[in-house]
Amino acid sequence: MLLVMGVEEEPPVQRQIDAIRAFRNVSDDLLLVDLNTFVTEHRRVLEKPKYFDPSVKETKIKTLDLMKQAIYGTQIRLRDLDGVMERYKDNQAFQMAFLFYRLDQLIVDMRRIYTLALNKRLLKPMYQHIIWYEHLARKHVDVLYLVQFVIDTHERVMKNINFVIQPMTSQ
Repeated sequence: MLLVMGVEEEPPVQRQIDAIRAFRNVSDDLLLVDLNTFVTEHRRVLEKPKYFDPSVKETKIKTLDLMKQAIYGTQIRLRDLDGVMERYKDNQAFQMAFLFYRLDQLIVDMRRIYTLALNKRLLKPMYQHIIWYEHLARKHVDVLYLVQFVIDTHERVMKNINFVIQPMTSQ
């Protein structure tokens, strides 16, 4: 209970409860509880948590920062990879492993894009699907070129192996 200039005043919630008890026919507006005046057991007014969406500019700046971070991380990994690539540049097994890993990456990417397009087929407009299928077509072309390169590399390696094996068997 609050005392204001000697007059005892009830909280608004209590007044609404008393109004409900006094009258049977009460409008819905009286039954609504104003959240700003709701008091907890600790006698503090509950406040809604204040959260405001960031502005579009802030979101774009954070996105650019994340992209920069990804680029810098990739540059560091590529710098480490250059030494490994230089060391094994003549190793055919390393080259084939690298190519097959790239093929696996492309297949996983294609499956992800296809799954996304399949799941969003009714929710997204057609131009969005065209963009997704354009990405799929690009990755498909990469797969075709990569498979042809693997076939050519295999033929070249097999010719070298046969060339080395034939003189050994003739002796």
